[in-house]
Amino acid sequence: MSGRMITIRALKYDPQSAVYKPHFKEYKLEETDSMTIFIALTMIRETQDANLSFDFVCRAGICGSCAMMINGQPKLACRTLTKDYEEGIITLAPLPAFKLIKDLSVNKKCVESLTKAGAFDNFEQTRSTLIASYETIIDTISNSDKKSFDGQVSMFDLTPVENKKIDEIKYNYTILPEYTEKEMLFMEKEMLGIYISGHPLEKIKSQIELQTTINTYQMKKINSDIEETGMSEFEDNQFVKYAGIVTSVKKKYTKTNKLMAFITVEDMYGPTEVIVFENCYQNCANILVEDSIILVEGRLSVREDEDTKIVARDIKEFGIQKKKILSINITELDEESKNKLRGAIKFFCGDKNNMPIQIINGDKKDLAGGIYITDTILSELQELIGKERIKIEEI
Repeated sequence: MSGRMITIRALKYDPQSAVYKPHFKEYKLEETDSMTIFIALTMIRETQDANLSFDFVCRAGICGSCAMMINGQPKLACRTLTKDYEEGIITLAPLPAFKLIKDLSVNKKCVESLTKAGAFDNFEQTRSTLIASYETIIDTISNSDKKSFDGQVSMFDLTPVENKKIDEIKYNYTILPEYTEKEMLFMEKEMLGIYISGHPLEKIKSQIELQTTINTYQMKKINSDIEETGMSEFEDNQFVKYAGIVTSVKKKYTKTNKLMAFITVEDMYGPTEVIVFENCYQNCANILVEDSIILVEGRLSVREDEDTKIVARDIKEFGIQKKKILSINITELDEESKNKLRGAIKFFCGDKNNMPIQIINGDKKDLAGGIYITDTILSELQELIGKERIKIEEI
């Protein structure tokens, strides 16, 4: 592949200039063996465009300063080979989430942001260590370059001798324990708008499913289901339970000078808006803070051409609920009572079973299917064989 002509399309833009409009400029150059995007950009700056701006420090994939969008994907210029692009046309743009300085150069703080997002997790250091150390490391490399080369970059910097010198640099890390999983996840969300390594609700997903009756995915489907079929599993004013993480709280006063709030709550499927009026707000204001996990009870507000919302009736902190089981002790129970019990269980079990049954006979305990249980049904079963023999237990 070496010796072919390749085309580099690089964004040119100076945000400080009122007349300088963003545009892509094409540069054609001959590909060399093991050419990286960084080498190509350096050649362009030396032979075609001395004003082309891009970021670099170590040129060894250590600091991450040369990260940019390469054909739409965030990659390191010093680690990306031109030969991997068979068509020979490579489009370069700055990372979109960071403040643009000029052309492909973004604010140095992008290294911190990339670290928070987990881009350097394979460096065998904790994210907290890299955050505490990256500025010192970058400054050390920059100062070393300035002393040796007066801050000038040329193709001589890319010789095996220079690469060996880079490999031998000793970096002093400020070793710190890793952030908590929750802290890392919220950093990812802050930097990228999404969670990458997991989700804060993943560990309590089964509990959320146990305690709620609706999620964001189901809410988003309501209007589309109505448009397509004329009906939906959920309807306006239906009572629901919803759980998620508070991501924003906006308070306002009504025309009658009453306080209300618009809360954005996010579950594993996305965000939902919860409307909280004064009476409810006064009872839960202390837990309506960002990053808290809450359980919302309220009614759906389904409107055409609007996202479905929840009007809250009660909001409380989300708590782990222990699993409940109906425990029935038949030890030394006569056969007539056993037969009545079997008939009652058969009558009350079906598609809506909401609690498993445990049968105790002496020292033996066995699971025996499930039953739909309410306070009334529990009382009827207790009347059959005795209140002391049937009870709901937490396991």
